[in-house]
Amino acid sequence: MLLLLVLLGSGSFAVEAGEESIRTWTSRKGTEIEARFLRQTGNMIVLETKEGKKTNISLSFLGQADRDYVAELTRENRKAKIKKYEERVANMRRGNRNSNKKNGPPAPVRADYLSKLEREVIDEMNLARTDPRGYARHIEKLRDYHVGDGVFEFNSGRFASKEGLAAVEEAIEFLKEAESVGQLSPSKGLSLAAKSHVDDIGPAGVLTHTGTDGSTMKARIEKQGSWQNTIGENMAFGLNSGRDIVVQLIVDDGVPDRGHRGNIFKAKYRVAGVSIGNHKIFNTCCVIDYAGGFSD
Repeated sequence: MLLLLVLLGSGSFAVEAGEESIRTWTSRKGTEIEARFLRQTGNMIVLETKEGKKTNISLSFLGQADRDYVAELTRENRKAKIKKYEERVANMRRGNRNSNKKNGPPAPVRADYLSKLEREVIDEMNLARTDPRGYARHIEKLRDYHVGDGVFEFNSGRFASKEGLAAVEEAIEFLKEAESVGQLSPSKGLSLAAKSHVDDIGPAGVLTHTGTDGSTMKARIEKQGSWQNTIGENMAFGLNSGRDIVVQLIVDDGVPDRGHRGNIFKAKYRVAGVSIGNHKIFNTCCVIDYAGGFSD
């Protein structure tokens, strides 16, 4: 029972949509919007219109009926968490629990074509992928840097976030419930694809997955070889350690679908390439390319 209370006792939580349909949402001032519920993080909810546009709305701006509707979704979500917990306990008793530490911590990446910092990024992703619950302690440290109003104060300066501490708490909750996925192996071809993008957007000072010549991630990767199953890409800016880069991508502040986090924990990804270089505006630019498999 104690573990159950810990699981559900966080001050922040995330509610994911099931098959919620389009409905009318009404603000306290009478403004209406036709949309479906996607998720709740802290006091904010994300809605999606029938055109696919996503919008963030504070619960305090909604009418009572809509707040009651969200509260009911929250109760259903917590029931699902309880069920998931009970299933986990049952698996433990049957001796079938998926351990986060089956083979100990992952071995450090050894790839001469990567810099020390680039190797650190893959090492950190593997630590998070193989032991997400253990990695939560690194996210928890962000609480000590929060000084209020969405501002975090580090030794290197003050940084503002869109969601503040709510995004940190939601990431901690995610990690504590996540199961282990396999390690990522380094890929020279994917690293070269990532480097071509860093060399392109860094001097230009842009923040986009599309190259300055209109090239796509897929085109950059296929220029270096052939990929299997699936591909993806993450980018981070202004950070100088592997841990800071991976922690930022896992928290995924201001990204409603937590797509960067999803890439890190996607079980279908088996290989990754990393490149880190200079950026005209943010000093550093990190590009990570992923694939289910890759042949140079």
